[in-house]
Amino acid sequence: MKMKSVLTSVFVSVISAVTFSVDAGEEVRLVITPKANTVKSEVATQKATPSMSGCVPTPDGKSSWCIGNYTIDSNTKKSVANDVVTAKSVHRSSGMEIITLDGLGYDAREVAKALTEDGHFGLVEADLEIHQKGTPAVNDNDFIRQEFYLGSSNESKLGMNVIEAWEGSNYFNDGEKVDVWIMDSSFFDNKDVIFTGGASFSTTALEKDGDRQEPHADFRPNPLSLEQGICNGHGVGVAGTVAAQMNNNMAGAGITNNVNLYAGRVMTCGIGFMSDAVNNIEYLLGKQFAGIEPYSGNPGVINLSIGALAEDGCPEYVQEPISRAISAGWVIVASSGNETMPATHSAPANCEGVISVGSVDKDGELEWFSNYGDGLDLVTAGDWIAAPCEEGDSQFACFWDGTSFSSPLVAGLATAIKSMTGASPELIKQALKATARGEVLGSSCDGSRCGTGVPDVMAAIAFADAVMKGEMNTISFALSDTDTCEQSWFIDNFGASIPICQLYKATFLGGADNNNGYYELVSVDSGTGWEDKSLQVVTTSEYGETYLLNVDIETKDYGVRLCDTAGCSDQIVEMNIAGAREENRPESCKY
Repeated sequence: MKMKSVLTSVFVSVISAVTFSVDAGEEVRLVITPKANTVKSEVATQKATPSMSGCVPTPDGKSSWCIGNYTIDSNTKKSVANDVVTAKSVHRSSGMEIITLDGLGYDAREVAKALTEDGHFGLVEADLEIHQKGTPAVNDNDFIRQEFYLGSSNESKLGMNVIEAWEGSNYFNDGEKVDVWIMDSSFFDNKDVIFTGGASFSTTALEKDGDRQEPHADFRPNPLSLEQGICNGHGVGVAGTVAAQMNNNMAGAGITNNVNLYAGRVMTCGIGFMSDAVNNIEYLLGKQFAGIEPYSGNPGVINLSIGALAEDGCPEYVQEPISRAISAGWVIVASSGNETMPATHSAPANCEGVISVGSVDKDGELEWFSNYGDGLDLVTAGDWIAAPCEEGDSQFACFWDGTSFSSPLVAGLATAIKSMTGASPELIKQALKATARGEVLGSSCDGSRCGTGVPDVMAAIAFADAVMKGEMNTISFALSDTDTCEQSWFIDNFGASIPICQLYKATFLGGADNNNGYYELVSVDSGTGWEDKSLQVVTTSEYGETYLLNVDIETKDYGVRLCDTAGCSDQIVEMNIAGAREENRPESCKY
């Protein structure tokens, strides 16, 4: 990256997959998800419950990988090579087992493929290795340097209207306190970032060929790692971007202090495994770990400024707990990655339900490092993000770059929305995307390369609040907003050609046009639910208002969902039909 000056070399925060060539004898790490698999034999094809034990020959037939309690008898000896390698279990629970074994010259994906295809072990996937690169540069603390992304959207293309929102909400302290988990690494003690608690879930060995760490209650960097000088404060910087203390004359300000802030160490100084992040999520869902007090907080917001190459999509062992966490009420935000590749190739940002965040510069152009494309939901500032990085009470801030610091900006906004409105994870994501400012994006963002745009926290809060009050999506009589004189005029002039008293108006998202796709109005038999097979498409429109005939509010429920070229959202928001009830019929239409 280009140096900004001798004193302010910029940190590029990037969490990316690290690919190593696999020599004979190198250990690989795998995640097994037990589930019924199709087992093929010469006689029949049938569904079978995984036995979780047995041996599988390597593709070249010269060796075998063996898992669990297996016995090589006269019946199996022919199918098992002489060179047998046995797996070692790292961690086991009801939903996932992590193992290691000698790859025998094959990489983790190749070994996983062979074990899965055998059919005896369930789904086997590579435990993706994640890695952090870069070092921060310290500079003088100055809140003015944050105004281009926290300030007014009228003054900066990247302004998210946070400062204006502070003025009307007592710095978001008028809302409910929200639990926020930062799943990261290098959580230094810093007086500008106050943690309620946390834990370490990292199993990364501290030394090559050394013993793996076990989950424990202390989220701070391991003393040996500190002695090696390889930790750079990434985690405390990400946490500070969300919730650094305000008005204390230290470093920069976070977006909100109305939080219970938790540190989940899922890497050791920027190096770790995806399964460790999964275990942190499982912990929030009730899984217990020896030496760590059970989590007793409430669902809030999770920030994942981590990532790994996942060109085949989100691994199932990651998607499944993420889906459960979202269903439980957790908003999950992730950095899209800094590999200049499609965002759909980076996990966990490519997992369904996650808010994926990329980076743009002050001109609204895609940052050179940011991932992009269909998998991206939003973009924010990705350069010169002021946040802590050092241990102690330093008055200095670091200036961080990368999608790792775009993500916590959106996580902070999501926290504010949840605090002020109590909205669901799905509604918070919809509010952020629907109110984002796509008009500020440059030509490098053409073709949906930058999601729906730069978020606006004030607009998103108003959006979520209006949806929860039933004010955003409505069906009413077309003449409802007119007085009796206007109603009579319309009837006299158009009544002969248009059944105007039977005309209804559908309003979507408060009348805002869908510049990134279209709205789909659907109906279903009353009381049957949106997943019922009787779901029918009534109409589609790119405009925020459309007109309908033959609305049946007595036997049908109506809903709307957002669609684009990639398809339609699974979330259907119910339409408020009170304005279409008979008691609200316009006066001039009652005769």
